[in-house]
Amino acid sequence: MAVSEHTIRADAVAEFVELRDTYLRGADLDDARLSFADLREAQLMDATMRDAQLNGADLRGAHLWRVDLTGSDLRAARMQGAQFGDAVLTSADLTGATLAGACLEGTVLTGVTLIACDLTGATYDDQTVLPDGFLPDQAGMIRIHWDQEKITPTSAQ
Repeated sequence: MAVSEHTIRADAVAEFVELRDTYLRGADLDDARLSFADLREAQLMDATMRDAQLNGADLRGAHLWRVDLTGSDLRAARMQGAQFGDAVLTSADLTGATLAGACLEGTVLTGVTLIACDLTGATYDDQTVLPDGFLPDQAGMIRIHWDQEKITPTSAQ
């Protein structure tokens, strides 16, 4: 389903909404109430979702490249396999969220709350900004080393 960015207003979006496989590129969803929303496989590239309520949302396989989720509530959100390349999650609450197998290359994660957050198999690279003191290898994350020829997973150092 394609949705124009001009049709999306944060105050019009209700909880428990079905937006699976929806095209929302560049949408302004700041302060949106999307708790428990079904956003599986949604195309949210370049969207702004600052301070959005996404607790319990299903974002499995969602495409979130360059999305700004600053200050968003993502508690208990399911984000397995989501693509967060170059996204900003500064000060987001990821308590109890599942990001197993998510792509976090180039993502900014400063000030995030990661209590009981599952990051097993999530990938990150040298451009990913992790929280101070966070040890990605202990969280089961995989560091990706980029070179001109190939991508090679390496152990976190």
